[in-house]
Parts: sequence; structure tokens; C-alpha cells
Amino acid sequence: MRRHRGGPPGALGRLVERGRRLRQALRDPPRRTPPALRSPPTTVTLYPDGPYVVRGTFRVTDAQGREIPLPRKTVALCRCGLSETLPWCDGSHRAVWPREHRGDERRAS
Repeated sequence: MRRHRGGPPGALGRLVERGRRLRQALRDPPRRTPPALRSPPTTVTLYPDGPYVVRGTFRVTDAQGREIPLPRKTVALCRCGLSETLPWCDGSHRAVWPREHRGDERRAS
């Protein structure tokens, strides 16, 4: 067998093999992501007279569409507008709405 003078031995064979694998990948349907690697579903929990608590995989953007960095995986979004760390809740609603109004079942006797 004559060796091609333009490259190292076996280069043409590797190129042919790479093309074969690429054609095979294009023919085969994509594999599903295993459940253990999937992102958990995003949930939003509304607390009475409190924040929206968001859990899961999500992005938060401002009105111009710029992404706001998340401080952690689970965040509380302010609904009262009194937080000094908007859009995140800092608990300011507690000073405005008394416990009875917030619907808190745990009352001191």
C-alpha cells in the first residue's frame, strides 16, 4: 500500500473513521438525559402576605432584559415593595403587616 506523502501515517484512516462516526451520530436520534441529571422543576410558592419563593432552575431579568445574578438557588422575591434589596425579600413586610393579618397559624399564647 502506498503512503500518502502529505501527512502522517494513519491520518487518512482517522479522518475516514471520524466521518463515519459523524454520519452515525446524525442518523441516530438524540439520547434522553438521565433523570438524575435533569434539572428539578421550577416551583413558585406564594406565602400569604409574604414573598414569592422560587425554587429550581430559572433566570431573573430586569425590565430591559438584563439578567440579575442570583444570590442562591432558592430565592424569595419581594411583593410588598418595601425591601431594601429589591427584587429580593428582606422581611420588611413583617413590620407592616401584623402576624394576624399575615395568616400565620403559629401564635404565641
